[in-house]
This record gives sequence, structure tokens and C-alpha cells, in this order.
Amino acid sequence: MLYIYRAEKFMASEARFRVELDDDFIGMIAPNEYYTLELEPGDYVLKIWYQAPMDDPSIGNLEIALKSEEVHFIEVEPKMGFRAAKMSIEKVPADVGQSLILKGKAMN
Repeated sequence: MLYIYRAEKFMASEARFRVELDDDFIGMIAPNEYYTLELEPGDYVLKIWYQAPMDDPSIGNLEIALKSEEVHFIEVEPKMGFRAAKMSIEKVPADVGQSLILKGKAMN
């Protein structure tokens, strides 16, 4: 199982980020929203990207090796960039991830 949570940060707070898993579109995510994906064990690439008007896209990738019965919590947040927000995607500990999704809105 994979939880993808977008943190609430002031930067890019109005923007919705595109979520893809192995180049398949999952949906758009805004602050305090999350997706729950039930996946088979295997290797995946999570991609989060955003395109601001008149800027190059900001893209973040994270490779995930999912084992049977394993649960991953992934936090996505914009970080300060030179001209536009940059994507930060990282796995967080289960206790942190569980507290984040309790605050969030499920998107699926």
C-alpha cells in the first residue's frame, strides 16, 4: 500500500500538482490531500510535477521498491527554487505518515 500526501505549505498553495506512477496519471493533488494506492509488490517510479505559467515544469521523482504487506507513506511538498517551486518527494516514517493523513482529505 502506498499513501501519497501533499503537505500544506504557503509556497504554491494554490497550485495542484500532477501525480503519476510509472507514467500513469493518478490525479491532481492540492495541499492537505492524499491518495491511497493498493499496489502489487514491485518497483515503481512516483513522479510529481507542476508547471507554472511561463516557466519550465518542476518535476520530482522517487523510486519505490514495494514488498508484500508493506505500507509506504510519501510526503510531497514544494521547496523554494530559483524561479519556481521545486518538488520534494520523500518517504516518511509510518507514525509521521499516519498523522499526516489524519489531517488530510482522501482523493480516492
